[in-house]
Amino acid sequence: MKTQITEPQTVQAVHTLFQKLAIFRSLKTEELADNQTTYEKTLEETYAALAYAEHAINKLADELEYHHARIEKATSQV
Repeated sequence: MKTQITEPQTVQAVHTLFQKLAIFRSLKTEELADNQTTYEKTLEETYAALAYAEHAINKLADELEYHHARIEKATSQV
């Protein structure tokens, strides 16, 4: 199934990355033993957000390259 990339979802994925990374920055190694389940869930959510953002950025890059080539072709014929 093909995933529809939307601007709000892409922006949310980037926001999620920043939020989750802030959590990781604040974690102290001595806290991990008590919060292993929370840590693993947060890690999964962070990688999911990263994967979505990477996919969305790649799709946007593909679209940009398409339009660049299309416009370049049109302007070179003028």
